[in-house]
Amino acid sequence: MSVPAHAEVLRQLRPRVLAKTLRLTRALPDAEDAVQDALERALKTWPESGTPDSPEAWLVTVAANSHRDRLRRGRREESRGDALEVLAQL
Repeated sequence: MSVPAHAEVLRQLRPRVLAKTLRLTRALPDAEDAVQDALERALKTWPESGTPDSPEAWLVTVAANSHRDRLRRGRREESRGDALEVLAQL
């Protein structure tokens, strides 16, 4: 399948993937960011490895993982900021 064909599949799946991701994130901006990450990854991965058996499930899984990674990064950055504040007060 070519990139334009993959893009068409992604356009069709996007609304359902966004709805399912929104149920996980409970915040539209977070869901949109996660789905965008998943779509971008699909456009990079699928032309080489082929379309997965269940593209919608693949996209939802990648979006959920992306959201989880963003949350972890945010927590790490917060804890680093707190540590820097403590060090600055010494």
